[in-house]
Amino acid sequence: MKKLIGLVIISVLLVGCQSPEEKADSVEIDKCIVKLKGVLKDPNSLKITSKPLIINVNDKLLKKEHRAVAIKYNAKNGFGGYIGEDMWYCPLNK
Repeated sequence: MKKLIGLVIISVLLVGCQSPEEKADSVEIDKCIVKLKGVLKDPNSLKITSKPLIINVNDKLLKKEHRAVAIKYNAKNGFGGYIGEDMWYCPLNK
């Protein structure tokens, strides 16, 4: 029984472990979600439909690559109906 309790405690602790990069990415994703809510007509209706991803974007005009958060979401429009799934890109300042 003690071994079982020990295994449960260790597994819970390991699940909560994140690398510093993962924690920084999580903070950036949270900031982008706040920005997205700021442009919506009804911020409380925001439904994120898939896990936000950090992607590399190749900007051909500026001839450089940068990172961005891609968020698939659904939210209500000004008439109270949901718009359907859409994509929001939020550039990162790294």
